Amino acid sequence: MTPIEFKVIHSIQSLGPQVEPVMRILTDLGYGPLYLVIIAILYWCGSPALGTRLAILLLLSSSLNSLLKILIHAPRPYWLRPELFMGSGDGAAGMPSGHAQAATVFWGALATKVRHWWFWVLAIFMVVGTCVSRVYFAVHFPSQILVGIGIGLTVIATVARLEQPFLRRWQQLALRRQINTLVVLYILLVAMGITVHLGVAHSWQLPGEWASVATQLHPDNPLHVLSLLSFVRGGALLLGITVGACILWHRGQFTAERPAYFIALCRIIPGLAVGLAIWLGLGELATGLPALAELLVQGLRGLLFGLWLALVWPLIYGRFTNESSLNQKRAAQ
Repeated sequence: MTPIEFKVIHSIQSLGPQVEPVMRILTDLGYGPLYLVIIAILYWCGSPALGTRLAILLLLSSSLNSLLKILIHAPRPYWLRPELFMGSGDGAAGMPSGHAQAATVFWGALATKVRHWWFWVLAIFMVVGTCVSRVYFAVHFPSQILVGIGIGLTVIATVARLEQPFLRRWQQLALRRQINTLVVLYILLVAMGITVHLGVAHSWQLPGEWASVATQLHPDNPLHVLSLLSFVRGGALLLGITVGACILWHRGQFTAERPAYFIALCRIIPGLAVGLAIWLGLGELATGLPALAELLVQGLRGLLFGLWLALVWPLIYGRFTNESSLNQKRAAQ
């Protein structure tokens, strides 16, 4: 939060309103839904292993980001200088940048698997474009962007180093033990989040000027600097996807494939439609509930969506695929 950082923000905003539509698209693409759609398509129509890997990287990174935001509870630029506000408000703390961290983890990890120069160009463009858009809208200081990128790169490097030794041991475990381990890890993760939340809430209070700025600029989105909602929901989503992937793997259906375009569309469109209904329906149900009830519903929201993506829908379309193949064999006989 140095004068130089505010100068950088002013410089990027001086590009003018003509670049705002592009910046708006880039910042909107940096939210979670796009990543989940790509993960779902890869899981259903490409490689379940790659889809699961991306989901684990992204959601672990998101959980870490949420904890760090609560621990550091740093302001966003427009909270301190309302004149910088460009119509994009956010109620969470600013350090580190979740957009920069998620874009780095997702596009970086995907680029290391695709391994084509053109995809590296696309990945770099998406990361840089997302970061610049966040500074343009004054929702992040440049230092918050750089820290987000640094954490994202660290997550990728750490997982790449530990992934193979972990998988060798993990695949030797029985399914029940895998599921029990995942549930225990989620409970420990939530307990850690609650501990961090209570520790910060005990010693820190939201500055009145920050809350006042948010009330004036986006009254429908008040500040929630110490909220655990996204942390609990993201962790439950990770639990649902990993449990679903483990069950599917033990059933022998965790295989890569490239279905014909029509079959792919028959998987993608209904799968996303039902997933969207689960996500929006439970999100609407959580609105207006008491704090604890809202936390529980948001956790259920993430868990059910994750199970739908990684287990229920693959079992459904897999059943129809198997029945179709069986009918074709009978007809040939």
